[in-house]
Amino acid sequence: MKKIIFTLFIIHCSLIITNAQSGWYGFNSGTGRQLNSLYFINSNTGWVVGDSIILKTTNGGINWAIQTLPTQTRNSSVHFINENTGFIVGDKNYDSYNYGVYTFKTTNGGINWITVNNYFPAIIGTAYFNNVYAVNENIVYRTYGQYLSYSNSGGVHKSTDGGISFSTSLGAGDIKGLSFINSQTGWAVSYSSGEFPPSLLLTYNTTNAGSNWTLRDSIRGFNSRAIQFINESTGYVLVYSNNTMMFKTTNGGINWTRDTINNSKCRGMYFINSLTGWIAGYPLTGGSNISHTTNGGLNWSDQFPQGTTTLNAIYFTDAMTGWAVGYYGVILKTTNGGVTSILNNNKEVPFTYSLSQNYPNPFNPITKIKFDIKKEFRSQESEVKLSIYDILGRKIEDLVNEKLQPGSYEVTFDGSDLPSGIYFCKLQAGGFTETKKIVLLK
Repeated sequence: MKKIIFTLFIIHCSLIITNAQSGWYGFNSGTGRQLNSLYFINSNTGWVVGDSIILKTTNGGINWAIQTLPTQTRNSSVHFINENTGFIVGDKNYDSYNYGVYTFKTTNGGINWITVNNYFPAIIGTAYFNNVYAVNENIVYRTYGQYLSYSNSGGVHKSTDGGISFSTSLGAGDIKGLSFINSQTGWAVSYSSGEFPPSLLLTYNTTNAGSNWTLRDSIRGFNSRAIQFINESTGYVLVYSNNTMMFKTTNGGINWTRDTINNSKCRGMYFINSLTGWIAGYPLTGGSNISHTTNGGLNWSDQFPQGTTTLNAIYFTDAMTGWAVGYYGVILKTTNGGVTSILNNNKEVPFTYSLSQNYPNPFNPITKIKFDIKKEFRSQESEVKLSIYDILGRKIEDLVNEKLQPGSYEVTFDGSDLPSGIYFCKLQAGGFTETKKIVLLK
């Protein structure tokens, strides 16, 4: 009986909900539970955790397998240091006055998970972990928060024995985000509130692996969701008040500048470099739950305009390949940075297949590529692949890889993360092949 159920689950999870116009497509995760965090060690292997659920994929999300923890918890964060060793933190509400907080560890890719640390805070209120980050198999950080009456507290905990025991590295309110760029240098963002205003957003920095933390800045009246540093200078904090806001620093957190973003995507953030990043959250503005920047947050554009579900986390393994997870078991994936848009430009059916020269050419970094798909005699659709190759013939990415109706199409290609040089755009459809040379000049 168990074998039959598992087989049905794998089939169910193999269904892909495509959305060519958005650059994102969804997987049926096999669960309706809320998903809170994700981590991928490469483009194929990753884990998603949520409310009493762990999912693992080894084929880029095509199939998802359920893993089991010793205790069913609301899992808030997952981090792996390699394909075998990883950590999860979560909490369990036993009753109104009894919260348990847990740290789990695996050394075989999640086949088995063990409870390495748990305790029950002596408070009347709530207790929870927000983040977990492992430097190696021994050094592990987790961020902690608790709420009691009108005030909150928490901190950064550090373990040097693989999560068996933790000590307080930083005690500074409810720590909502943690970001390390190497084993010594990291930042934390805290939300501190009391019975009387104002509430404070506090940013801290360590340069000695958490032995000491320095308060970098204090910002009044905001709550934080995430922090991420790209290098020693450039970092971002995602916050919210009446709407989503992004704070950016270019001097290691000594000073922050605010850029107001007129949307509600305040729950997840990921930057692949100092310029290119994504935020995700509530789909309240324009029906989109993902936004994207290519200039360090100066401008943002909506992605996934059909998104109707709140997203809690977003993660990229490179500039093109990323995932987002959220409510009702939603898992989204993109293989083109989420920015490719396939537009059918007219109602007339072309008589031939054709690939037009991109425009502009040379380009920096955006160009448009047009192609025609004719109607096949025996089919209403054609298998279409539009791919970018470098000068050595190595595939960079597939801009299109799906069945399309007959028509004239236009695709936007973003070369922000590629070096200047000669590339080739290749169209394959219905036995037809054509290639054009395109030039990226920065």
